[in-house]
Amino acid sequence: TVTVESEEVFCSFLPKTPGEEIGDSEDDAIPFCTEANPANAPGAKKFPNGFIKSANFAKGKGFVQITGTIDRTKYNLKESDGGGQYDTKAPSGAVCKGFKNFVN
Repeated sequence: TVTVESEEVFCSFLPKTPGEEIGDSEDDAIPFCTEANPANAPGAKKFPNGFIKSANFAKGKGFVQITGTIDRTKYNLKESDGGGQYDTKAPSGAVCKGFKNFVN
């Protein structure tokens, strides 16, 4: 489970192993948040120090959104990583608290 509540409290899925490619981790990614184990994402890990460089929060009818920048080196993500998508279908059982569907 992930949550998106504000610029200060939000989560994202990441590969379970630092350096693993995003596309290769779509089935078994794990939640990371701005704080460890937040109330709406129990068991989530804290983002590595310095990983989140900036965050902007938006909210409208039926949606919330975080955009911003990261320092990929703080989790050994490769510059050449082609990316991928975490969503309602993968990883298995993934949920964004309060929403039927999500894209990460």
